[in-house]
Amino acid sequence: MNGGLSDKTVMIAAAGCDAGRCLADACAQAGARVVVLEQTASRARAVARAWPDRIETLGLNALRPDHCDRLGAVWDATPLDLLLHLQPLRMPRRPGAAISAIPALSRALLPGLAVGAGRVIAVFRAPGPGARAEDLALRVNGVVTV
Repeated sequence: MNGGLSDKTVMIAAAGCDAGRCLADACAQAGARVVVLEQTASRARAVARAWPDRIETLGLNALRPDHCDRLGAVWDATPLDLLLHLQPLRMPRRPGAAISAIPALSRALLPGLAVGAGRVIAVFRAPGPGARAEDLALRVNGVVTV
């Protein structure tokens, strides 16, 4: 990541996965103030250990719309420059819940995103070339469809 994040605020939802830790570290190293969201406060703190002066933590279940709404009410119009959604990576066995959490959290933080002229990025894992059929299939309620 380049220095374009210096003095920016980045929020990473479901930051407890490997990608979340890497992104939080890279954003903090680039000079951003990073807020990591994770279902448990202890998991969020684990992400922040490398950059305790740059990474703030919040135990929040982004799959629960009421939790998202409460965060939005507290965050209000505080500028937010980048919102990264990692729910699909963090919870691959719950794709419906992970995907529905993206608009719920984005809507809740809309005033801050507007003030910060922020961007929203959702990250998904896609099977690579030569992937097995079961990796290419969509699983809904335990049923695989191709």
